[in-house]
Amino acid sequence: MKKNWKLVLISAAFVLLYLVPGYALEQGIPMDGLSLTDIPFFEFDTAEKTGSGKFELKLPVTIETQGLWGPLPQEHPVAAYFWEKYKETGMKREIEYNPNADKYYKTPFLRLTAIQSVGTPVKIKLVAPLPEEITMPLSGAGGLAGNIRYQAIKRICHMRITNDQGDVTLDKDREKISLVENKDTMEISWIPSIVEDKRGPDLTAPVVIEISLLYKIKREMIVDGKINDGWNREGWIERRVAWLALPICGQEFGEHYEPLGCPGTIDPGPSWKEYSLGPISLQVPDTWESKIRKGSGRFEVGLRLAEITVVREKGGEKQLKYMTGVTKKEIEISGLDAVEYSGLGKGGKAKTRLILFEDTPSDGKPLGILTVLEDEKYGDILDASLNSLKIDSGKSDPPDRSAGPVPAIPELSDLGSGTYSYSPAGIPQKEYAKADPPVSSSGTQDVVTPEGPPPENTLGTASTGSVKARIKLKKVKGFGDFVGRNERFQGDGSPDSQLRLEIEAPDKTIASLVVRQAGTPNAIWDTIPENRVWLVAVTKKNKPINLTDGSLGYTLGKKEEKLDLWLQDNHTIAAGKEQLELVIRFDNNESLILPMER
Repeated sequence: MKKNWKLVLISAAFVLLYLVPGYALEQGIPMDGLSLTDIPFFEFDTAEKTGSGKFELKLPVTIETQGLWGPLPQEHPVAAYFWEKYKETGMKREIEYNPNADKYYKTPFLRLTAIQSVGTPVKIKLVAPLPEEITMPLSGAGGLAGNIRYQAIKRICHMRITNDQGDVTLDKDREKISLVENKDTMEISWIPSIVEDKRGPDLTAPVVIEISLLYKIKREMIVDGKINDGWNREGWIERRVAWLALPICGQEFGEHYEPLGCPGTIDPGPSWKEYSLGPISLQVPDTWESKIRKGSGRFEVGLRLAEITVVREKGGEKQLKYMTGVTKKEIEISGLDAVEYSGLGKGGKAKTRLILFEDTPSDGKPLGILTVLEDEKYGDILDASLNSLKIDSGKSDPPDRSAGPVPAIPELSDLGSGTYSYSPAGIPQKEYAKADPPVSSSGTQDVVTPEGPPPENTLGTASTGSVKARIKLKKVKGFGDFVGRNERFQGDGSPDSQLRLEIEAPDKTIASLVVRQAGTPNAIWDTIPENRVWLVAVTKKNKPINLTDGSLGYTLGKKEEKLDLWLQDNHTIAAGKEQLELVIRFDNNESLILPMER
């Protein structure tokens, strides 16, 4: 029955990082204020070979604002209400989630409650280091063993605005509230407004905003002084950095949908409004909800915190059966005789008055007036409205008192901006260790990467020695549904593509399978857990042989076996434009590469 608050959903492209150093993000500690230093974003080993030394990237953020008043103390009932109602906003979705990670980033974030007023332009800007200001040390031993170089190459912000029903998508209201969003400059602006629709006036503006900061990280592999492009990766790291509650003066909130009252220095507040119901005229606060039908009118604030109803039909005396402790007295209003009944209504919770007129106005229709008061702070306002009533004597005059109660919001100053300071660490990134002088060795030096080395001791393609195998596409859309577009061993309701692997490798144990673009290290699907590559499910006679985390440790028998591989197509298979291959790695570190047949 109450107004629907028009909110906005602002979305940014969100891609999970395909980088080993990502850790789980959970609800962190809310920090009051406009600035925060040392938010942890990224961590990696600086000595890949020895495992000694770690680097953790920590960055500051601050918020700059215009058109907001605050901050409202978090213990204030209004601030506490919004925090309890919306504090879980956005935290149910997974961000770089790794359930087996040995570290969980419960990153701190800014929390504040500030007030906005209709017609006052609002701007919020997030300030954080530019990508070119961020430097990180090299990882790895250098030389032929290689270095890993991490660089921040792009920065955006992601703003999520929700209500109690979840995400709300804006359509035609975008123009009505003058919303301007820019993910690159990390700012958003709008003008809180009142929009008229068929249900009456609605306040329109963002109310609860969650801000995430994203950096795109580029990872390069440097081997013997040269960049190995085949092992480069790019991906986003996201951190929730701020949670803002921005109630609007006049907005209905709380259990009883009470309008939010603000001091006059922030918002002029409600004013008196004249309503004419035939020969009857009265003044009611313009923030009270009004329903007028066939000459009768009902006006209330909140969920019947206070109410005055003018009825132009017979049967008003029926209301008496819902009242207790009733007293009666004769009165006169605008020269008409009436009887006033006073008592308690709503189960004894509300003071109730019923006024039944013995005389009728000039139009000859009956007249009755009902007032209900549940919250005493509206008592004087309700009395002023009733006393303004005029019958057959023109328009009523505005009462000489405020149309609102004592404001719930205290005097607040301009919210302003936080303090910000960041000095780049100046860590050199363009230098790396050269290869050691060549030495005679019967072994082969591996290239070390965060995902693990490329296949070594390769057995060959299709068949070699005691191993014979082939892989072919059986169906673009099979009948099975074992996986989705993620690493979970769980169907998503969409049929999987089906590959058939025929393999004869007596007593060998398959450690992993990787489907990739032919001749490249670019894995598209695999059975390696926690690397953000979509899962390949493997079945034998329709029974899964993957372990619970999707990995493999399957030992083949003496004879040829037929295994089905199930994967969720990303349109690569259906399009048929890419040549794919399957890399089978055995537990003795041998690998077999098979071209996929169609």
